[in-house]
Amino acid sequence: MPRTDWETTTIPKILSKMGFELPALESVLDIGSGLSFKGQYIDAQRHVAFDAYRPYLEKIQSKVFFTAVQGNAKEVTSYFLPHSFDMVIATDILEHMEKSDAIILLSDMDSLAKKVIYIEVPETNIPQNIDIWGHGGHTWQTHRSSGEWSKEELESYGFTVTRRNYTMSDAKRHTDIDDINREIIILDAVKFL
Repeated sequence: MPRTDWETTTIPKILSKMGFELPALESVLDIGSGLSFKGQYIDAQRHVAFDAYRPYLEKIQSKVFFTAVQGNAKEVTSYFLPHSFDMVIATDILEHMEKSDAIILLSDMDSLAKKVIYIEVPETNIPQNIDIWGHGGHTWQTHRSSGEWSKEELESYGFTVTRRNYTMSDAKRHTDIDDINREIIILDAVKFL
């Protein structure tokens, strides 16, 4: 997503459209923050960007002070104690993981969060295997479970889920596959603890 989308379609705005408001938050953990670091748009005193690929962490352009932690999402609970954060988010990361690993991550997020968990994942299959930023992160950018997520499955994990239509501005930049549908559906899911 282009930066303008991150800034205009923030998590608080999405939740407001779903009929929810965030409680007062002291801390936010953004798992798989990448360059977008969508956690920066959440009102909190402490922001942590957690990503496996150091060049992304080094190039985050944030409007808030944050701590960067490099680590693999599959091991996130080895970096932080249980209930260390008021809110834990994972936007645009689950589809980059094998489905079985992503399901474990959902459980890990439960153990790390005190108040709220939020995820964003495409319901539509989106082929992706290119680091569009040119930082050499092709391995981390590859989609492994894109199109394997459903509203009903996320609801079975205790999330309230809505579908959001989205038009990719330049789908071709994400992959070397020629025929790509730019019209996708994103699942926005929240769980209040």
